[in-house]
Amino acid sequence: VKGRIIGREGKTRRIIEELTGCYVSVYGHTVAIIGDMEQVQIAEEAIQTAREECSKLEEGKIDLQARREKLAEKTDRMRRGIQDITERIQAEESLRRAHGELEKRVEERTRELIESNTLLKQEIAERKRVEEELERSLSLLRATLESTTDGILAVNRKGEIVNYNRNVIEMWEIPQPLIETRDFEKIQAFILNQIKSPERIRRIMKALEVQDDADSFNVLELKKGNIYECYSKPQRIGGRSVGRVWSFRDVTARKQFEEALVRSEAIYREAIENASGIPYRMYYGTEKGK
Repeated sequence: VKGRIIGREGKTRRIIEELTGCYVSVYGHTVAIIGDMEQVQIAEEAIQTAREECSKLEEGKIDLQARREKLAEKTDRMRRGIQDITERIQAEESLRRAHGELEKRVEERTRELIESNTLLKQEIAERKRVEEELERSLSLLRATLESTTDGILAVNRKGEIVNYNRNVIEMWEIPQPLIETRDFEKIQAFILNQIKSPERIRRIMKALEVQDDADSFNVLELKKGNIYECYSKPQRIGGRSVGRVWSFRDVTARKQFEEALVRSEAIYREAIENASGIPYRMYYGTEKGK
């Protein structure tokens, strides 16, 4: 109020003093007017008008300040809203990028799975072909083993029977539970128990365990009178010994025939040599006998 009454450089107070002829003094919130009564009233009215205008201006300032505060509040809300929208846009953009990257990875992974599945199908087909070929080979091997008159035992380096045929079971009368163990040591003991001189054959078999690349041939005389020829050869895969194959052949009939033939020749020779009146002598195995 003091500033309004005084004015810039005291201009308002000077005008009131010039128009009314009064002296106006302002100290703090107090205004003193010195002059004639009529002039004092005019000056008082002028000062009151100045105060009212000052109040209106102050009210206008307050209203303007309120508007400024409201505007600042709205501006702040708008700024926060814009920031939220910006963050949402950024989040959506990040989500779109992540979604795009995920789709790309899914596409790449799907392509890899398709390629892996194709390779797996090829491997399965190849394995099936190999298994079928192996099955045919095993079937042919089994048919070959069963078609031969020999008894066959195939043993790996661990002493396990990996293959055999029906003839070997019948020749040595091996019980089915025993052959199903596939334990060559047990079956070997069962076989040796049927031979007349088992210790000699046991020593030979023991030596073959050390000399796994050696071949072997032996004639076995059984307690029941049969005679078997025993062949043993190492089984090799890729030039490496992986086991041993034992083959047994029943030559009882052949041996009996050979023995009978020898006896017959001896009897015939003796009869010829002891015959009387025979002017010549028969020689066997030379041209003289013709």
